Amino acid sequence: MRLAKTLTAFALPALLCPVAATAGPILPDDPTVAGSLALWARQAGTNFNGTTWADSSGSGNDLNLPVTTSPQFTSPTVPIASAPTITAGAYNGQTVNGVLFRDTQNDLLGADLGPTNNLTETTIFVVYSTPDSSSGTRPAGIGSPSAGTGDINNFHIAADGSLRYDNGNNTGVDDPAGQLLVRAARFDNGIVTNWQFTGGTPSITIGPVDNGGSAGNILSSDQFFLGDIRTGSTSNVTGGGTAGEVFVSSAIAYTDALTNDQIVGIIEFLALTPEANPALIPEPGSLLLVAAGSGAVCLRRRRAS
Repeated sequence: MRLAKTLTAFALPALLCPVAATAGPILPDDPTVAGSLALWARQAGTNFNGTTWADSSGSGNDLNLPVTTSPQFTSPTVPIASAPTITAGAYNGQTVNGVLFRDTQNDLLGADLGPTNNLTETTIFVVYSTPDSSSGTRPAGIGSPSAGTGDINNFHIAADGSLRYDNGNNTGVDDPAGQLLVRAARFDNGIVTNWQFTGGTPSITIGPVDNGGSAGNILSSDQFFLGDIRTGSTSNVTGGGTAGEVFVSSAIAYTDALTNDQIVGIIEFLALTPEANPALIPEPGSLLLVAAGSGAVCLRRRRAS
């Protein structure tokens, strides 16, 4: 059933008449990728209670306020009761729930992805918007100066379009300020690649490129974070820099380097449902009815021609 669910509106043209087939959306827990699914934060209106964003991956890796003494983080704001309506970009007109991390607070959610050894491969997806497209605004990643983990052995998605690995910079394409978008980042034994989706076709904007990091891996002791990853407002935050406001609708993390096709398929799923809600994907039965009806239409057209 899950495999059938990967056929969605993206594949409907192929069902309506015989045209070249295209790869369809892939659910984050599809059997082809489920083995390395470590975290799935989605539907914040239901799954976030103000301090914990429940993990929907089945791995039990809930996102919580980090246990730190410096700085003392405050809670992110509860999801807006009447979720914001997106007014530009690929999600124009949609009303989307999410968690708002404010630039005036030290708000951060973290989870341990679970490997007992150094993490040499990972793939991260995040749907977010920010009014501040700067390198200091980093909505998702592994390791955080804000949590006192320092600047090494990290892997960050930054709003200026870059990927930061072991404090190195891989320049990309600036995120459109104020628009909800999808970013995907793959770490494969020091080789980094970035995808960006703002509408149309997901595109690779960085790599694959060898970042030249010293470690070649990400320490398993460094958690996966959402929010003010780069810094906070207290003087005892290491690393310096500034962090802007970030609205996160969903985030997904794998402990494997997914293939290009798998990554594009998951981005296409998120393009349909930024809250990562599989319930919005058409059921296989309805697609079969559409296919049968469209096949009849195509047959009639051929007979009439």
